Amino acid sequence: MIFGVRPATVARWSQEGRLAYTLTPGGHRRYWWAEVRKLLKYEETT
Repeated sequence: MIFGVRPATVARWSQEGRLAYTLTPGGHRRYWWAEVRKLLKYEETT
């Protein structure tokens, strides 16, 4: 687990616009690694 939070929290962050994602044809979210790193860096500084 990269963030140390529940999957529902990551989904909420994506809905809030804190974490960009792409939807697969099946409706699953796929997160860009650059966006994950950016959020991790932001969380470290706050």
